[in-house]
Amino acid sequence: MSSLKNIRGEPTFVEGIGNIYPIKIKDWEKFDSSKELISVKKEHFQIEDEKFTNFDVILLSASQNHGVLDKFKEVLRLTLKCELIELQEHDGRCYFLIGNEETGRIDSDNYDVFRSTVMEQNLLIEPKVYKNPTVAAWAEKVMKKRAEGGISVTLEDKITTIATMDGRDFQDYDDYTYYQLEAKFERISKIEESRSQSMMFANPYADFSKMKLVHFAESINLRKDPYKDLFKDSSKQSKLEQGVK
Repeated sequence: MSSLKNIRGEPTFVEGIGNIYPIKIKDWEKFDSSKELISVKKEHFQIEDEKFTNFDVILLSASQNHGVLDKFKEVLRLTLKCELIELQEHDGRCYFLIGNEETGRIDSDNYDVFRSTVMEQNLLIEPKVYKNPTVAAWAEKVMKKRAEGGISVTLEDKITTIATMDGRDFQDYDDYTYYQLEAKFERISKIEESRSQSMMFANPYADFSKMKLVHFAESINLRKDPYKDLFKDSSKQSKLEQGVK
């Protein structure tokens, strides 16, 4: 998927489905409460049967909990900009009928394309799958420890930061996509980091020989993997990675 398409906030057309739209800030809270359905896949439920698809996981979960069905329909409404979403069955196969201009459908054949598109557009990170429950528990512990030691920056904080820099009202960002807002915030952060470093480098008495000056326009990674370098100890990593799938 083109990064320019994402930064411009344009939809992505998928044959058989229609246009898939990135989520805007004004709809983010609705999407945020349901987005975990898109992030998970069958391996998260220890399902390794090749005949069982990620779409089957959605259907199975929806059959057991009607709330899951409602949440998934909400995801479809927001990403497809369509109010008419119906779960139907034909010849023993279930699918979601999309009542848009193309009258598309989402089924086991195209769900993974839909899923990957939505994740790319909205910067969703797929949770790591661990074979070993001990490794999974340890990884969760490390993640929590990292979160406790890090700086808490909410979406509201990012909006107030950007609005202050731009001199605009907060509601002016309602029609920004989540991707666009994150890109702008990260670029502002990079500029401020470069500016701060430049001021430090101006100190003639400090030794910055081992420090690289950050360029304000250097590439930024909007899809930071929170699982990267989770196990820094190389002696443990080779063994631990055996439990990572």
